[in-house]
Amino acid sequence: MSAKFGGGTDASGPGGIAARIGPVLAALVVIAIYGVVACTADSELGSRTAREDYYNRLVDGFDRGRLSLDLTPPAWLVALPNPYDPKANAPWQGQRFSSGRIHDLSYYRGRLYLYFSVIPALILFLPFHGLTGAYLAHRQACFVFASVGFLAAAFLIDSIRRRYFSRTGPAAGSLATLCVGLIPVVPIVLERSDVWEVPIVAAYAFWMLALLSLWHYLRRPAQSWPSLLGASASVGLAIGCRPNGCLGAALLLLPLFRILRRDPAGERRGRARAAAALILPIAAIAIGLLAYNYARFGNIAEFGQKYQISGGDEDSVRRFSARFFWYDFRLYFLEYPGWQKAFPFVQELSPPPMPAGHRAGDNTVGVLTLLPFILCAAALPWGMRVRREQQREPLAAIVASLLLLFLSAAVPLCLFISTCLRYELEFVPALVLLAVIGFLAVASDFALPRRLRWGLIGAGTAAAAASIAFSLLMTADLRANTYAGHGMVDAQSDRTDEAIGLYRRALLLRPGNPVARIGLADMFVREKKFAEAVAALRKAAILVPDSPTIHVNTAYCLYQLGRLDEAMAECELALGLQPGSADAKNMEREIRAAK
Repeated sequence: MSAKFGGGTDASGPGGIAARIGPVLAALVVIAIYGVVACTADSELGSRTAREDYYNRLVDGFDRGRLSLDLTPPAWLVALPNPYDPKANAPWQGQRFSSGRIHDLSYYRGRLYLYFSVIPALILFLPFHGLTGAYLAHRQACFVFASVGFLAAAFLIDSIRRRYFSRTGPAAGSLATLCVGLIPVVPIVLERSDVWEVPIVAAYAFWMLALLSLWHYLRRPAQSWPSLLGASASVGLAIGCRPNGCLGAALLLLPLFRILRRDPAGERRGRARAAAALILPIAAIAIGLLAYNYARFGNIAEFGQKYQISGGDEDSVRRFSARFFWYDFRLYFLEYPGWQKAFPFVQELSPPPMPAGHRAGDNTVGVLTLLPFILCAAALPWGMRVRREQQREPLAAIVASLLLLFLSAAVPLCLFISTCLRYELEFVPALVLLAVIGFLAVASDFALPRRLRWGLIGAGTAAAAASIAFSLLMTADLRANTYAGHGMVDAQSDRTDEAIGLYRRALLLRPGNPVARIGLADMFVREKKFAEAVAALRKAAILVPDSPTIHVNTAYCLYQLGRLDEAMAECELALGLQPGSADAKNMEREIRAAK
């Protein structure tokens, strides 16, 4: 057993290739999971083809020589006296998964613009279209960016492991790779791979590339300028994808201080080259983005949210406030919805009452309660203590960089007006990398008493397994919600067979999905299968016990089956929940008349 986690050969030695087989296989497993999750998802914007995706509409706009989307504003939007009035435009934006939606775009002077970052379009969508003539779907782009970010993070951790914790074997390396790929909320975010997720997943990829470039610089400062060029460009692109992460630019201060501390004698040219490589890329990206804003809206600081077509009043709200901090912090780190007995065992969080001015957001994950492997980061001081001073500086620098990246993302998000699960991808990966380093430090410390060391390794491995399981199970749970939502759209379009199929797929992933249960019952009623509808509704009543509508609908189905006493009992249950229910009273009158 000890040979698996400790006593491993250095990957640079004779057994190096064999020692890397495990981590490589683990990386392939992670990428395969990413592909299955992302590339089988449906577009919430209702896109039926990749060309309809907003980023590809932007690419087509570029091909026509303009910065707006190649999409004509609909007549209803043009006709509105105030197209930015959320009450006026909300009914026209369309339901999730319905085609032809105009949602979360910017409308300015008769044209539609994308207020999400242009960086993914320039880096991926436009080159792909130019080289192939085809279009890359949002979900495929998210898969590409997620895979790039994961590989960069995995290579970084493997390099740290071989340099500082080489006594750990292939098993520890494989586990570390799985943790880097599956414990961050990447699979959960990829389940909903659409226009909102594209810039966030792209930013994740660029931040991981920036850390890898920084690590390369820390290891070989004498060959600095290519690494500095990569770090600066990656940081600039990451901030370009998600400007709220601008504080992360402080990652570049460490190499800047090192350059300024150099002895100028005989190094002036190398010093200037290194400084230029560090400053020019991020400066050029920033200037380009500001110019892009000015060309579209006549204001370098306007990204398009002032002209946003969405369900909220974007121009009058206060987006950041200290009074949101504790509430957001609780949702992101501390809330624990618990587990349930039925598959997929996870439960979605029911958020506590919001503070004044806060907006309801999407489901979140309490990372300290539901991803317990992150607590292994507490072992970092232990790992740093056992390193000699001359060896410790690169490791200390990368740990400090990870802490800085975490704080630069988490603090602003805890001050934001809303919480969202996909935002967690901006700070959770840094925490997971810190936890992996802490775990490797414990696994490689043979100075510990044997029982204590293996106890700590066992606890860390169990926490890793629980965290990975939660991530994958939550992904399955959210896929069930997707099937149920898509089923509702098909039901409204009278595609009954398709809706029934989607509801059943949702119930396979989550038997306790109330939307799917109620939707399936509705489909059975349409087909006059009242016995099946009663069975579905009674299961739904267990899931939503305070819904009078479910009992009224059950009463109607029992009435159709001639089971009048049971139907009357359902009406009484509905009236007990809502004494003034007109639907329940009308149903009672029909039952009495039938008797």
